[in-house]
Amino acid sequence: MLKTLFKLISGSMSSLKVWAICIGMGGLFAFLYHYHSISIENVNMKGTIAVQESALKEQAETIRNLKETAEKRDKIVGNTVKSFQNVEKIENIVNSRLEKKKNGDDRDLTVIAERHPGVMKDIINNATANVFRCFEVVSGSKLTENEIKNGNTQCPNLFENLSN
Repeated sequence: MLKTLFKLISGSMSSLKVWAICIGMGGLFAFLYHYHSISIENVNMKGTIAVQESALKEQAETIRNLKETAEKRDKIVGNTVKSFQNVEKIENIVNSRLEKKKNGDDRDLTVIAERHPGVMKDIINNATANVFRCFEVVSGSKLTENEIKNGNTQCPNLFENLSN
């Protein structure tokens, strides 16, 4: 078929014209091929851009979640530090109560333990119960009616901090 087309063209035109037409047709085909390749690359790039935009949105969401998590962590750490400070206050109160008599004189626990083991047992058990109540409050336990009305004698510094 191409031979027939070539014979028709060559019979009526000079060979220079035939070559010009062939070169023009070749250039047209090259242009169409190149245009088609560019179109395919454009479609591929649009797909890549869509994937990258999706990944960017996902990364932004991840960053937002990490910031929220960091804020929650910081709040928990702050609350934990406050709780430890309250525990230290409770420890100081318990130690001062064990080391001092009600009248303010120093208490020698070793002498009491040797002379009156039953008294020492009562002192330790009462102090332990008081410490446990303070830990309950630090852990989130509600105050009793008596503690709300009269305050708490076991760990008053703790209750001052809770009311603020």
